[in-house]
Amino acid sequence: MQTTNVDQKVATSAAIGGAERDPTGYNLILAYKFTDAIEGVVRYSYLDTDGRGIRASDGFRDTTMINAATGATLSGTYNKASSYYVGVNYYFVDHNAKICFGYEKGQLKDTFSYNADGSITTNSANKADVDAFRLQAQVLF
Repeated sequence: MQTTNVDQKVATSAAIGGAERDPTGYNLILAYKFTDAIEGVVRYSYLDTDGRGIRASDGFRDTTMINAATGATLSGTYNKASSYYVGVNYYFVDHNAKICFGYEKGQLKDTFSYNADGSITTNSANKADVDAFRLQAQVLF
């Protein structure tokens, strides 16, 4: 678990929160080697920005959020995010290279806006769901 303290030191601080924020987040990762070359991976991630904010595009590439009921495009800054990931890693070249492939299900919750005094107004009814496939290559040299 990692915690940090974010100090606001800008003249227009009300526009970006205007107060000290204490974001908190963590990742839980479990991996199991089926063979020397194949590894299964499961991960859970959670982030509470404490009013600092996250957008869907910060964690999910090429993301356009659509309201399933109305078809309208969603936008906004969210206060909380969580995701589940299930994937497979394939190692080759004496473990100096690997390919990762998996599926991630994410959710962003609680849109908010800043008030002139630096406080935030939260709408906990707003949420966005994300389904993503991830493919990544890693090479050590």
